[in-house]
Amino acid sequence: WTMHDMWPFTGICHHARDCRRYEAGCGDCPYLQCRGRQDVSHRVFRRKTKAYASGDLAFAACSQWLAALAGKSPLTRGHTVLSIPNPIDTAAYSPENKAEIRQQWGLPHDKKIVLFAAVKTSDKRKGTDYLLEASRLLAQEYKEQLFFLIAGNDGGEIERQLPFPAKSTGFVPPHQMPGIYNAADVFITPSLQENLPNTLMESMACGTPCVGFRIGGIPEMIDHRQNGYVADYRNAADFAEGIRWVLFEADYAQLQQNARRKVLKEYDRPVVAQTYISLYQQLLDK
Repeated sequence: WTMHDMWPFTGICHHARDCRRYEAGCGDCPYLQCRGRQDVSHRVFRRKTKAYASGDLAFAACSQWLAALAGKSPLTRGHTVLSIPNPIDTAAYSPENKAEIRQQWGLPHDKKIVLFAAVKTSDKRKGTDYLLEASRLLAQEYKEQLFFLIAGNDGGEIERQLPFPAKSTGFVPPHQMPGIYNAADVFITPSLQENLPNTLMESMACGTPCVGFRIGGIPEMIDHRQNGYVADYRNAADFAEGIRWVLFEADYAQLQQNARRKVLKEYDRPVVAQTYISLYQQLLDK
């Protein structure tokens, strides 16, 4: 069972946020209006317990972070739990000519471009408040050097609030996203809840360094100050420092190489496929 969120090992939550009641069978769920010890979260947890007991299950989490959480739940604790990341097509997501891409999209050639992308960029869980606060801090010193690129729905709301020149692309089809990543100098993900974000992996595959918070699987992907910057959780000042460091202090060419190399080594399709083949073989040999 490949786990993309917390639902397999909680009663009903896909993302339990700060709640840890799943470690003791759920019940009295803080996210339900009609809560109690025998509420629907506990009843579903019991049904899952019964269902899981009927087979020899193996749970593959997309991140080490998610696997560690699963290991604390009575639902999955007695089963095989391991971490296998999502794969990526490193041929489709690869470095391209930045100048040509910028010309195609009508983007400036004389600015450092900061990219933020999400399906719904106005979603508070994507950390837009921290993005805006970090941008205001950066504007104190780098007002003339930066340009923000917002890819995704509702990007106009953020564009209007930024203290920098910016462009909102709206929804970008998947086949055009490699160009967007390549147009940028840094990809930022201020998300407050994440597993192993595909956008971050895609950006790194294109050789574009990333900045993100220390949450979920992000620290597994970004090697701090090696291929990007991991900021303290919910710390806008440190997030701004990460952007500044990547763009104006670090050995940028080395960051690019390291980002691409990390993806090729750990997330390329053949690498992930071989990990799954090994797991299937182990299960068949039991």
